[in-house]
Amino acid sequence: MKRLKPFAVTVAAMLFTAAPAFAADWFTLKEFGPVTQRVAVTLENPADVADSAATAHIPLSELSKTLPDARPGQICVVDPQTKPAHREEADKNFIPSQESEGALIFSIPLKAHEKKTIYIYTAPQALNMPGFPAKTSFDSRHAYRSFENNYAAFRMETGPGANTTGLAIDLFGKTKKGEGARLEEIYSTIYHHLNPWGVDILKVGSGPGDGGIYLYVGDQVGRASFETTFVHCEYQGPVETKLKVTAPIEVAGKTYHVVRYLTLIGEDRSIHDRFTVEGDDLDHL
Repeated sequence: MKRLKPFAVTVAAMLFTAAPAFAADWFTLKEFGPVTQRVAVTLENPADVADSAATAHIPLSELSKTLPDARPGQICVVDPQTKPAHREEADKNFIPSQESEGALIFSIPLKAHEKKTIYIYTAPQALNMPGFPAKTSFDSRHAYRSFENNYAAFRMETGPGANTTGLAIDLFGKTKKGEGARLEEIYSTIYHHLNPWGVDILKVGSGPGDGGIYLYVGDQVGRASFETTFVHCEYQGPVETKLKVTAPIEVAGKTYHVVRYLTLIGEDRSIHDRFTVEGDDLDHL
C-alpha cells in the first residue's frame, strides 16, 4: 500500500480534485487480487440541479503520473460508501468504468452542489474484474446505426435501404416499464404505436430529424445524403458509447465536409453532440 501525492484534473460540469489516500479502510475483496496503490478523487457538482451521470474522463497518461500502474485491466473505481455485495454480484462492489481512447471513464450521480469522494485503485498485475451491465450499446443492422441506453434509443440511417436525410437522428423514448428494453426487441414491434417499452417519437422521413444538420449559403440550402453518410462507432461500453458520423454536403456549388461526434452516457437522457464543418468560404455559412 502506497501513499500518493495529490493531483488535479478538470472535467466538464464538475470540479475534480485528488488528494493523498492513507492506508486505512482500503478496499479488499476475497478472490479479487491485491491492489497496491490508490488515490482519492473528489467530484463536485457546481450546478443548481442534480446530475444523474456526472462523467469523468481521465487520460491514463495523466493518471499514471500519480498511479504508475494505471494501465488497462489494472484499474478499478470504488465508492467507499458501498456495502460489500454478494459473491455472485461482484460488479456491485465497483463504480462501473471503462478504458476507451486512452482514458479512464466513469460516472456517478450527484445532487445539486454535492461533493463525493471515491477512490481509484491500481495493481501491478491484471485485476480479476467482473463485467458491468451494458448501460450503453451500438447496433448496426439493416440500414440502421443505432445507439441506446436504458432511457432512450437513437438511430441514424445510412446506405442501401435508408429513408431519412443523412445526419438525421431518429428518437425512441422508453417508458419506465421499458427501461432496459433493447432495440432488438423494439425493431420486432410496430414502433410508431405506443408499446409497453415506449414509442418511436419521430417519423423522420426526409426531414432533419432530431438535431439534423442543414447548411445554408444565402437562400441556398444543402443537406447530407444517406448514401454518403458514414457512421463509425469509436467505442462502446457500460458508461458511454461514442459515434463519429461523417458526410459531405454540397451547397452553392461547393462541397463541405461535416464531422459529427455523438456521445451517449448510460444514465443520461440526452446526447452530447459536437460537430465541425470543413471547406472553403466557411464565413458565408
